[in-house]
Amino acid sequence: MQPQYIEPLARCAPAGIPKSLYWHGYQISQYPGYVLFQFNSGTRIIHLDGKPHLPDNIKLWNGDSRGHWEGNTLVVDVTNQNGKALFGRSGEFISENGHIEERYIFSNEERDRYIYQATLTDPTVYTRPFTVTVPARRWSAKDQPNGWHFEVEPANYLGKDTLKEPILDHYERVCAENNGGFGLVAEESAKK
Repeated sequence: MQPQYIEPLARCAPAGIPKSLYWHGYQISQYPGYVLFQFNSGTRIIHLDGKPHLPDNIKLWNGDSRGHWEGNTLVVDVTNQNGKALFGRSGEFISENGHIEERYIFSNEERDRYIYQATLTDPTVYTRPFTVTVPARRWSAKDQPNGWHFEVEPANYLGKDTLKEPILDHYERVCAENNGGFGLVAEESAKK
């Protein structure tokens, strides 16, 4: 089987957009000028500094992301897809000509949930734009780890000092091809 037909995560490749946001857990951090997403399969930077997109000849697994805030909503324009990422296990994809507009809507007062919306436009692959909506939940130290959405270990000490609130930190995970239960991977049949 050719690599392009095998689930990218099983090959240690990034999941792409929007799959990275519903496959496993991730961490979001905001810094001056950008937002950083940390996934098990890599990172993604959303630039907030007003710089233009990268040149068209540069293609990325997670695309090139430029964003801005509209009130409580982070609006992100994603271009420069490499056409290799899949949305799901059935082979849904976006080509190099695809464009994604994302909205991260942070609206609840408890700050433990947000709504992710992505409108995908790709005349090379799809007959019309379509929108996906994913409700997202923030996991914290109060939640019970379940090995799927919340893969962090609370750090209760800084040196010898006990912390008032634990710091949540992801384990570093080394990716080795076919090291997880991703399914739909190639398997060589026994030779007769």
